[in-house]
Amino acid sequence: MKDTVNTYKNPQLGVTLVELLVVLSITGILAGVALPQISDLKASFNRLNARSYFVQDIKRSQAEAITQGCRGILVIAANGESYSFGCDYLSYDTTVPPVHDGASFVRNLPPNIRVASTDPLIFNSRGQAVDVNFIISNATVSFSEWKGSGYELFATGTLLGTGAFSFN
Repeated sequence: MKDTVNTYKNPQLGVTLVELLVVLSITGILAGVALPQISDLKASFNRLNARSYFVQDIKRSQAEAITQGCRGILVIAANGESYSFGCDYLSYDTTVPPVHDGASFVRNLPPNIRVASTDPLIFNSRGQAVDVNFIISNATVSFSEWKGSGYELFATGTLLGTGAFSFN
């Protein structure tokens, strides 16, 4: 009768400490290479999301101004981290820049992203972009991202008098 193989004497089974350390070292090196690229990828997604949300919100603002028959005002927060939209009903707010009567929606931008505009973003009841004097006009919008030592511009766009928005 043959002896059964004693698994304790078989050197092929199990993992040695050296093999385990090699695997852990390789895993650590791969993680060290991948982590910076993951943060770059996340920053890229944040920039894309900020631009996409803004275009959607411009369209939504224009539609609400038309639907509600009001002067729609998109107000960018002083720190540029968020913006809100609301209607300004008769009698119109005469302050410069004007303020809506109440916010329909508020959008917070992704971390480290800021938005700014050269002019107030106002829609008349026909959905056209106008200035504070109700004259159809264009406005420039800029997006910037925190880069360690300050904010750097990564996109600009124009809100046309027709109400359409396009990135430059």
